Amino acid sequence: MKLTYHIPTEQYGFLEIEVDNAEEIPPYEELKARAVGKAGEGMADLEFNRVLDKYMKEHTMLAEEYEMMDYKQQGIIQCLKKAYKRQNNDK
Repeated sequence: MKLTYHIPTEQYGFLEIEVDNAEEIPPYEELKARAVGKAGEGMADLEFNRVLDKYMKEHTMLAEEYEMMDYKQQGIIQCLKKAYKRQNNDK
C-alpha cells in the first residue's frame, strides 16, 4: 500500500511525501514536523511554562514566542485559544 501526504509549507506550496510500507506510517503531524523542520526544536520546558502561564493569565502572546515553539507546543496554545473563544461565545 502506498500513501501520499501533502504537507503545506507556504501559502501556495506543499511538500509531498510518499510512504510505501503502510504498517510503518508515522502520524501526519510527525511527518509534517520532520518536513518543515520543527522536529526536536521548540522552547525549553521552563521557557514554555513561563509563556504558557503568561498566556493563560493575559490571553496574549508575542508572535516571536509562538514561532519559537514546536508543533506540539503550538497545538497546546491553539487548544487554549479555542477554549477561550468557546467560553466567550457562551456568555
